[in-house]
Amino acid sequence: MQYFRLIFLKTIFLLSLPILEVYGAPFLNYIVPIEITEPFSGIDSVDTIYMINLDRRPERLAYTKQLLSQYGLYANRVSACDGLLISETTVQELIGPYYENTLLNQHPTRSIYPAIGCFLSHLSILQDAYEREFNVIWIIEDDIKVVGDVQQIPMLLSKLFTMDPDWDICYTDQSSCYSKLALILPPGSAPFSHKVQKEARGEFDLIHWRYGTHSMLVSKNGIRKIIDYFSFAYIYGPIDNDLHLIPEIREYDVLIDIVTCGNMFKSDIER
Repeated sequence: MQYFRLIFLKTIFLLSLPILEVYGAPFLNYIVPIEITEPFSGIDSVDTIYMINLDRRPERLAYTKQLLSQYGLYANRVSACDGLLISETTVQELIGPYYENTLLNQHPTRSIYPAIGCFLSHLSILQDAYEREFNVIWIIEDDIKVVGDVQQIPMLLSKLFTMDPDWDICYTDQSSCYSKLALILPPGSAPFSHKVQKEARGEFDLIHWRYGTHSMLVSKNGIRKIIDYFSFAYIYGPIDNDLHLIPEIREYDVLIDIVTCGNMFKSDIER
């Protein structure tokens, strides 16, 4: 049944979404296993919290666990895919036709291997949540800070579901890079309108691009949409570029920051 579902989805993508040239990227071969040790997130309307943390970053784990405990939140640690251990062959397989011209190598401050590891860590979480049929998950990275009331999240989710039942991703902060950077399309892609500006909607901005995946809520609809897309699309850039390439992805920022990037530690991705 799953095989025929994937064939059907690939056909739909190829026939009705001519925005990007899509392929068959084998990310499922490289995802990391995840154990749910904290089935209760500590916050209503969120099935579980996933926290991405490298095994060689215990100081980040200790910081984030202590921070979450202050707010009664319980996260499942995800042993992140370590980009420094990824082989060149694996990178070639995941990037495919973009290998000679990948965005990951064009960015002067980004390192390709940790960026691929970060990408695979997020996809591992989404695949796990997909298989467990979660309705709403919260993905955090291990360098966050709380600047608002996290207990507002259930109320905000209720309003978001009412306003847009088909929402996919809701970031818990505003991106500061709208005017500085732009979505970058893979070479050979047909041009399409992908507005960078925001559209205010109640307590949210409907967005079309942003920088940063340090704290995001993802709906069941969004989980499925992201997994379906990357079942056929090769990795071109960092995850905070490629997520926005997904056709019809519905993304929101909250108007007032709740959880944002802490900038407490040096990034593994930055050179």
